[in-house]
Amino acid sequence: MSILPSISSKPRNLLSCRSYNFKTLSIYSNISKSVVQKSFEAGEIVGCGTAVPKLTVSDIEDAVTIVAQMGPEPFIDAMEEQPDFDIIIGGRSYDPSPFTAFAIHNAKLAQSSAKKLTDAQIGGFTHMGKLMECGAHCATPKSSTALATIYRSYSLRFFSHDLTNESH
Repeated sequence: MSILPSISSKPRNLLSCRSYNFKTLSIYSNISKSVVQKSFEAGEIVGCGTAVPKLTVSDIEDAVTIVAQMGPEPFIDAMEEQPDFDIIIGGRSYDPSPFTAFAIHNAKLAQSSAKKLTDAQIGGFTHMGKLMECGAHCATPKSSTALATIYRSYSLRFFSHDLTNESH
């Protein structure tokens, strides 16, 4: 959060030219060393295969910061708790998570509270999130920008947009 004033005060930044008041949510992914230590001692931490060295007590003690990788759930929780947000800044997360969460949050707002989203719908939102986090580097034509539209039927439409071909 402390980086926002620095970014917004830079010359040529739209935010430095106007007075804005954004409701910003922060989601941290830090985990205390004591929690990791307890999980380690309980044998609850498993490695990522033979290519990654095994975790040791000294790794935990020597770590400056320990962070977890979040899925969409913390983002969804924050959006539900503060639905009038403007910006969300999240800690380390799986790349599609913010996009997936935003789609899930808005789908829940648009439907009746009794109806649950299906796994297929959430899967579609996750797929859309993966495409969006890549820009449109995985699309044809490749581009650095993308637009995704989610319809009330939960069907998706993805557009890659090449800004270099825009006439100004």
